[in-house]
Amino acid sequence: MARYEYQKLPTTSSIRLLRIEKSSKPTGLQIPPPEEPIRLALSLSVFELDEAPDYDAVSYTWGDPTSPYSKFFRTNYNSAPSVEVEVNAQSLLISQSVATVLTRVYHADLEKNGCGAKSEYVWADGICINQDDLDERASQVAQMGSIYAEAANVLIWLGEVDEFTDDAMTALEMIATIDPARYSEVSMIDWGARTTVLKDKGLVDWTSTWAHWLGLEVLLNRPWFTRVWVIQEAVVNDNNIILCGDKVLPWTLLAKSLDFLYSSTWGMANYDDYYRKNCGCPSFPSNYVTVIWKEQPRWGGIAGFSRQAILLQMLRRRWRNQQRRGVELEWILRSEVRSRYASDPRDKIYALGGLVDKTSGPPLRRSAVLTPDYRLPTEILFTRTTRMILEANGDLEWLHQTQNIGRSTIPLLPSWVADYRISGLPTVGFSRLSKSGESFMAHGETAWQVSPASMDKTQLEVQGIAIDRVTRVPNFPKGRSKIENLSAMIQLAAHIRPIQRLCAPR
Repeated sequence: MARYEYQKLPTTSSIRLLRIEKSSKPTGLQIPPPEEPIRLALSLSVFELDEAPDYDAVSYTWGDPTSPYSKFFRTNYNSAPSVEVEVNAQSLLISQSVATVLTRVYHADLEKNGCGAKSEYVWADGICINQDDLDERASQVAQMGSIYAEAANVLIWLGEVDEFTDDAMTALEMIATIDPARYSEVSMIDWGARTTVLKDKGLVDWTSTWAHWLGLEVLLNRPWFTRVWVIQEAVVNDNNIILCGDKVLPWTLLAKSLDFLYSSTWGMANYDDYYRKNCGCPSFPSNYVTVIWKEQPRWGGIAGFSRQAILLQMLRRRWRNQQRRGVELEWILRSEVRSRYASDPRDKIYALGGLVDKTSGPPLRRSAVLTPDYRLPTEILFTRTTRMILEANGDLEWLHQTQNIGRSTIPLLPSWVADYRISGLPTVGFSRLSKSGESFMAHGETAWQVSPASMDKTQLEVQGIAIDRVTRVPNFPKGRSKIENLSAMIQLAAHIRPIQRLCAPR
């Protein structure tokens, strides 16, 4: 069979859509090796985005989508193209991830759970974009926000079911029946009685178990929730449908659970090692004992319901409250991006293009920064992003997002530029003093003078006020207590001459 060759797309607004002609029956967690016969027959067609027929866009992770706490999780999962499929009667190698999700999509019955009808066409980046063509990849990434927004459905593939899925599904279904107006009747202090408190308060006729909550923990810690691309893919469309094995769920089922975990503060209930303190009790399910003690490099073990999942639902709500005009780039970068993963670090920025207002922020406009260019070095993109935010805000507070010295491994990244690949923030940050609701800053009403010319040279010019000359520095010997060190600092500060309006209202 001849090899399939991608043809150049006719315009920058063109997209490819695929149609699944036939597919073998899903085989669960067992993915056939590449030497087995072709399991998928597909056809690819080109359309203009604004003239395309109804299609469903899939959202998935390129690596193993199974929970890292599951016995089925494979650390050696191969995300490189290795599965042969038939495309327009020709042969094409695709990844195991996209082959599996397309097989599940073909056999999924969306209507059985009231999720609506399945479209004839499907959009999946692993096939519909020629990943080897950098120009096409950049052009397609630039319109991915529109691709997902215009889709009839966004099909979210969380992976196959595992030994924890049934527990999670029970929890999702029961939490979704709780009246949101009554979330305030339970709070984190009720967590110790979590198996009965919801029923005792008449919120839901359900006596939960350890397994239900632990199963939900595992589900929300699946890799899909940690990808940077899902921020855009899951936010811009109202019709999100979750696929997990042969299970089909409307997004609203997950959304209600995430709203409950956030509003009732139960989402923070386990950061005090509550599970580990109680895993020895007789009612604790044995199959979860190893889960709560298993340390994974990405998450460091289960430490509470997925923060990424809860923030994602908050972002969806913000997006709709602002009537889809776009959200603040700074808010997404601060709350979402730092803890998420992307195979290409530039996607930490480019994956947000469909969510933010790209028309503001002179003199370095957001459209110039957020337009994908995969030939652009990562350090230049990160520098332009930080510069754009500093110029737009007119102050230096964004320097709080920079990493501690030595943490970044990007050789040419300036010290004042945030490395958005690093999830941790500096140990020393900005703080504002306030009294009676009035904020105070040491610089008073003096504004930072932006110097674009210096930032073009990757330098940051900062103005200052000369207060005094340092003539004495305290020496803190090892072994001294914090109180003794603080006392020495106070004695040193006593020698500083008073400066009028050193701390003035801003």
